[in-house]
Order: sequence, then structure tokens, then C-alpha cells
Amino acid sequence: MKQTKQPNFNVIGQYIKDLSFENFAARQAPQPGKEPMVEVNADVEYQSFSNIPGAPKHTYEVALTLSTTMKMGDQQLFIAEVKYAGIVQFESECKEEQLEPIMYIEIPYYLFFETRNLIASLAAQSGFGPILLRPVDFSQIYLKKSKHGHKFKEKIQ
Repeated sequence: MKQTKQPNFNVIGQYIKDLSFENFAARQAPQPGKEPMVEVNADVEYQSFSNIPGAPKHTYEVALTLSTTMKMGDQQLFIAEVKYAGIVQFESECKEEQLEPIMYIEIPYYLFFETRNLIASLAAQSGFGPILLRPVDFSQIYLKKSKHGHKFKEKIQ
């Protein structure tokens, strides 16, 4: 059985594409004695830069969206949504079956830690205690997207 070589790539840039933070706790008195619950929704999208004149060959944008909601009972404390993107350049052209696992698993995993830090920083600056989101299983998102035609958003509890 012939084993295919993993394509070589570099993440040549990262940036915040969109950012939103709503602090509902600033307007409401918290309910005492309840433990807050954090819900995270994750999604990954990618697009080629091949249509952009002058863009380097084999270059893509991968965007990770993390939507985080903190609740205490029925009371919503905050909603944070960060869309964080990375620009990925491959040394050569890739086949689709090689490209998709990299775009949906490897690159989002790389982008996740900065995205998680942004949400933690926003929450801390808004008066909430330290929030450390556990890593997301991007392989599950990839498997579900591939089964559902890339229209799936992962909900993580």
C-alpha cells in the first residue's frame, strides 16, 4: 500500500476577523450559590485565495469561529464570539483528500489557543474569573462536516 506524503505548509499570518462580547451580568444582579455553565460552539471554514489577483499560489484562509456563552441558571452572563483566521500557504498543490483534514483539523487546532486566549482575556477584563476552555476535537467537526456536506456546526458542552 502506497503511503501519501503529508503536504508541507506554513501559517504565514493570523488575525481577528470578527469579535463580539456582550456582558449581560453588568446589567443584572447574579444569582447567588449557583455554578456557572459555559457552552462553546465551534465552526471552521476555509477558502482559497486563487481568485484574488496577485495572491500567492496554494494559499488559503482558514477561519475558526468560537461562540462562548456563560450562564448561571437561567441568567445569561455573557456571550463572546470570536472569528479568528489564519493564512496558510502550501509548498505545492494538494489533493482535496489531503487538504480538508489539514484545513478542518490541524490549522484550527493551531488557531484555537489564540482564540481561547482572546475569550479568556475578554471575560477577565469584563469582571469574570479565569475561564479556560478545554480543547475542541476538530477531528469530530471534520468527520461530521464531511458527512453533512460542510454545513455542520459543532456544539460542545
